[in-house]
Amino acid sequence: MLRVVRALAFSAGAIVTGGCSSSLTEAKPLAGSVPVDVTLHRTIGVSGASPLGLPRVRFRPTSHGIVVQYDLLSGPCMLESIRAERAGHVVAIWIVRGGDPGALCAPAILHYEYIATATGLPLDTYEVRLIDQLGDGPGYEIGHASVTVSSAPNE
Repeated sequence: MLRVVRALAFSAGAIVTGGCSSSLTEAKPLAGSVPVDVTLHRTIGVSGASPLGLPRVRFRPTSHGIVVQYDLLSGPCMLESIRAERAGHVVAIWIVRGGDPGALCAPAILHYEYIATATGLPLDTYEVRLIDQLGDGPGYEIGHASVTVSSAPNE
């Protein structure tokens, strides 16, 4: 039996809009950083959402944490992992994406919505950076914002 595997990857920087940086900067790990607890929720084929204006990044505070919503168009059968780090007043959230080598995928472009939630942060104002990395390639800063973390629920 012949098995054909297709992994499509489209650069998240191919389309740039208001919530994203107009020139992508290669990201480097933060010097002297400590890990931050972070979770990732993914939705594929977001119902009723328009692909216009993608990619798009939104940042908001939550009680003792930060939520980052990242919408983009990408190829099918993506796998992802997440990590976050903090150095002083800077938090970097890395979403690492790549094609699933074990999946049988038809060529397509899909709307992905990623929601990253970093928790356990000390109360303060942080520069939050979202980094998108395809496979083993370099990560690129997709967007950043200043977010003030408090103990009050902001959701």
